[in-house]
Amino acid sequence: MKIAVVLSILGIALAGPVSASTPVITPDQLRAKIDKQARTIDKLRDQIADLKDERDAQDGVIEDQNATLTRLRARDPLDAILARDADGQWDAITAIYKDFPSLPPGVFCTYDKSTQTLGELGLSASTFTFYRWTGC
Repeated sequence: MKIAVVLSILGIALAGPVSASTPVITPDQLRAKIDKQARTIDKLRDQIADLKDERDAQDGVIEDQNATLTRLRARDPLDAILARDADGQWDAITAIYKDFPSLPPGVFCTYDKSTQTLGELGLSASTFTFYRWTGC
């Protein structure tokens, strides 16, 4: 009998007090919470899929740009100039002329350049000449 009383007291002590403030969650509330979490997960999966699509599109653009750069680097620079229209070629010639070296005074063998602009009847013509003096 003493053992039964001790066990019943021990069982009550181990169970602990039941709090009246603990809310009871109903199965419907649990289902609603799970449904809400499932919708959130679906939205996140959609966002991840959209981000992956965007990344793939950007990867495609980068691959195209890399291919273009590789093609341009492999080309002869003269091909790039000759592929331009007349105005583009003229712009290239004037840019090259600007950076092309000139003979220092008293030097006869190296690179040189000259330009001449003629104006007649209201029209003007410019020429750019590049020299490479050899055999000196």
